[in-house]
Amino acid sequence: MKRLSGLLIATGLCLFAPAAFGQAALPGLIAPPSPSLPPTETIVANLVAQGKWNERVVLSFDELRLFQASNPRFKQQATREVHTMFRAPDSYDSVVVKEDGSKIIRERVFDPILDAEKEAQRAKEKNTHDILPENYVFRAVAVDMCGERKCYRVAISPKRKDKFLLEGFIWVDAEDYGIAKVQGAPSRKPSFWTLRTQVTRTYARVGNVWMTKRIESESDIFVAGHSNLSIEYTYSSIQADEQGSAK
Repeated sequence: MKRLSGLLIATGLCLFAPAAFGQAALPGLIAPPSPSLPPTETIVANLVAQGKWNERVVLSFDELRLFQASNPRFKQQATREVHTMFRAPDSYDSVVVKEDGSKIIRERVFDPILDAEKEAQRAKEKNTHDILPENYVFRAVAVDMCGERKCYRVAISPKRKDKFLLEGFIWVDAEDYGIAKVQGAPSRKPSFWTLRTQVTRTYARVGNVWMTKRIESESDIFVAGHSNLSIEYTYSSIQADEQGSAK
């Protein structure tokens, strides 16, 4: 659920116009594999194991999310603060603390994101959009730096066309194989109205666990023009049982 909620940002953003998602190739060429780059199968096996461990040990957290969205062409913007409480195994409750700005954006952008999160809590939805071998083909392409930590850049390609699956890259921490960043474009474009959408998710290491830090989405939409949406995460408490569960 925690990883899936990051993808739901695109649901609201493209509601600035009668469209849902766009698709665009990321700029730049893929670099050849580095000699210090582990085999793709090694990176994938470790990131899957780390992801399962991360979800298992996080018992609870309280977070404040700041939603911000704007559409310069129509001079529309809005903000919303949402307090979210997670309690293992799957209790995920959100309450709107305050909001301001365009009612259209709040109703057509922010509300659908929160509604989609509730739907995603159903057990059958939990693994259908995660970054797992069931959903993606992986290819390790380079060694990069993610802040001060070395990471592996891995190309991801969805195994099916789906509005919640991204075509792009992930950056995997070289030390513990947590996912530090995800960037890509939705693999399915259900409407010609959306010309381009790109989603970027960044994560922060808190102790030994990885938590969502920021999500950004940008879209170019026919008639509506360029639109932006971001969600900033601030945690007031995180409880993790790192000693009680082995990786």
